Amino acid sequence: MNLDFCPHADPSLMDLLGARGYRIVESSNALAGPVAGAPDARVGRAEPHEEELWCRIMLEGFFLRKDLSADELEMAKRLFHWTMGPHGSEPWMQLPWRPRR
Repeated sequence: MNLDFCPHADPSLMDLLGARGYRIVESSNALAGPVAGAPDARVGRAEPHEEELWCRIMLEGFFLRKDLSADELEMAKRLFHWTMGPHGSEPWMQLPWRPRR
């Protein structure tokens, strides 16, 4: 049986599914957008201390605006922490541009 659920669902959903004998075998969530800037722009994994920056970059890229609500930022933080957990995914973002040497 396959069960798809929103990655923003309450974390207790995992416990409920486990108590009913279900086993999570995969978690998939892909967010993609163009990498802006120089032709040799780079991306890399976001580190825990970059949570706020990652959230703003992700939301501004998808909503195409900088005026983000508290609810939108909270949703993004939940997603960031979800990807930092033991679920096999990682948050990535564009790295600051540096000229090639």
